Amino acid sequence: MIPAWVSEYVGIPFLDKGRDRFGSDCYGLCRLIAMEKDGVLMPSYLDQYKNANHPNTSKTVMRFSEIDFYRIPKPEVGALVVLLVKGLPWHVGRIVSEDFEFIHTMKRIGESVIEQLYTLVWPENKIVGFYRYARF
Repeated sequence: MIPAWVSEYVGIPFLDKGRDRFGSDCYGLCRLIAMEKDGVLMPSYLDQYKNANHPNTSKTVMRFSEIDFYRIPKPEVGALVVLLVKGLPWHVGRIVSEDFEFIHTMKRIGESVIEQLYTLVWPENKIVGFYRYARF
């Protein structure tokens, strides 16, 4: 069952490098939820975009998992899920239910949505791993 609070975050427009309710990229949405719901301020990582070769660089997602986050063995509510897009770990969302539903946003979708892991859209082979913020 998806908690009622999640609906507050559905429909936030996608905005590359966005970090607030006016628009967020995938990591920005996870950061916004952590700040508003958990009282935790995760790093913004916007400085990493300066040296990126690709506008949707994998450096942010790969680096966050190595420095500020620790990997957990299985999905759990509140954890971040890192996903492969075009074969690279470019995408992140937050798990919001015990049924493996997660909230995320992508440019091709245009706004934040809830989707299910372990489906044809997000099969197990696209899941890089599950992470928790180390300072949480």
